[in-house]
Amino acid sequence: QIKEGSDFGGFRYYNRYLLLMAEIALAQADTGQAVSYAQEARALAEKHSNPKNIAKSHWLEAQALLATRRAIEAVEHLQTAVALVDAMPHGSLRWKMRLTLAEALRQAGRETDDVISEARRLVENVLQDLQTPLLRESLLNSPWLVRLEVLEAGELPVPVKEVYPA
Repeated sequence: QIKEGSDFGGFRYYNRYLLLMAEIALAQADTGQAVSYAQEARALAEKHSNPKNIAKSHWLEAQALLATRRAIEAVEHLQTAVALVDAMPHGSLRWKMRLTLAEALRQAGRETDDVISEARRLVENVLQDLQTPLLRESLLNSPWLVRLEVLEAGELPVPVKEVYPA
């Protein structure tokens, strides 16, 4: 029914559905299905010129590729995703995608210092903008910041299976 709805509504909700299904497939370690959903989401987002969802689809596909030790391919997707989100004012996607890029670069045996430093700078900017102490504390204690700290220490983060992928 979502696919058959109005063009904009059909695109918007079906595209989000595909991205969510890719996340769920990742959480279930079904990397083949995650890639398939991500690619379908990207094709739809490209058709409707939605750079945020194009970037997310690259990010999700890269995560699936990393899980299958295809770091070089993952780096390519992540560099595309980072370039897309850097052109829009979306703070969290900018640093989260860089964390995944740093993990992919590290897995590929490449230099990560600049990417990690930029992720840290972006996180600090977000922290400065958060006015509510509860939100600041939530971000500071998030698994994302743990990943950043592990990367800054020169290690590869241990993948954490999220309970709520979306």
